[in-house]
Amino acid sequence: MLEKVLSGFNQSVGFCHNDLQYGNIMIYEETRQVTLIDYEYASFNPIAFDIANHFCEMAADYHTSTPHVLDFAKYPDIEEQRRFVWTYLSSSGNCKAIREQKIAYSFCTNRALNFMTCLLALHGCIVRILCP
Repeated sequence: MLEKVLSGFNQSVGFCHNDLQYGNIMIYEETRQVTLIDYEYASFNPIAFDIANHFCEMAADYHTSTPHVLDFAKYPDIEEQRRFVWTYLSSSGNCKAIREQKIAYSFCTNRALNFMTCLLALHGCIVRILCP
């Protein structure tokens, strides 16, 4: 059953960064150009993982002694998720803007994205228990 759910619509595989936390996203203030750094975890995998990981990373605070303790009050709302997904998907240059927007809106309710987000959250809970 899990394989069937995870192999459905919008399960694109692509080259993913796999560590899209705020310290790895550089934005030049003058041009608003975005540059990603720190590619040691990059590989091919479902893009839903890359997106779910980014959302979970938003709940982490790497300026504390407990960055593994996630604050899900910082988790992005549905509009922020849609903006990020639209930007992420449109960066490939393969889709038309209207199609990307439709995909972005459906992607945020995608079961695979939600499942991967839950897995990452569960990992954070386990780390918190094992490494207080």
